[in-house]
Amino acid sequence: MFTGRSICHSQVVMTRLLFSALLTAATLPLSAAPTALINGRIVTVDDSFSLAEAMLIDGERVVKVGSNAAIQEGLPADATLIDLKGATVLPGLIDSHVHSTGAATYEFDHIIPEMETIADVLAYIRTRTAAVPEGTWIGLSQVFITRLREQRFPTRAELDEAAPKHPVTFRTGPDERGLFGIYGGRFVAETLMPLILELEQAYKDAKADPSFQEELDSFLEHYVGRPSPLYFAERM
Repeated sequence: MFTGRSICHSQVVMTRLLFSALLTAATLPLSAAPTALINGRIVTVDDSFSLAEAMLIDGERVVKVGSNAAIQEGLPADATLIDLKGATVLPGLIDSHVHSTGAATYEFDHIIPEMETIADVLAYIRTRTAAVPEGTWIGLSQVFITRLREQRFPTRAELDEAAPKHPVTFRTGPDERGLFGIYGGRFVAETLMPLILELEQAYKDAKADPSFQEELDSFLEHYVGRPSPLYFAERM
């Protein structure tokens, strides 16, 4: 049984809930009409890396790819239709650590051969001594010593023997211990090393944990890169 007080209180609660619902509905954005892209080259990046003529976008999701006819079939009257005229549509590419300019000019004037040994490194340096004037710097970078069979840096004596009349720089990453050369050193203050080692161990544990990998895969699939607005790349 409801008393007069409880009925009054219930009416107040219901009124507030109804008002909140109406306010929420009034502030929600209207759902946009779907967008269809036709007459293009849609790079699906599926297992077979297939190409499609057209695609349909509803909100922030690609809901369908296929032929022009398949995409336009049943398309609502208010849908936006974009004729790509043969242009290519690529998935969103996200790179938070870009080396595009350096990579583009790294082999601008000559090919950098693959190097698997210290002998390969020294042979390359000798070829450069014949290509650049005496006294000119010869630089070599991104040849990681962890990929060399000897697992070490070339010594000063080896570099001097290979290029006695040229100064040489050999710039690369650290070895498997995170050290740079025989004198050690890291880009981390010693007082922070215990925390860095603890973080390193936590990373190794997480990497070997199936449940962590499953959760990470879910985040990568459903959250990373969203929203990804369309961008017209004129030169492609």
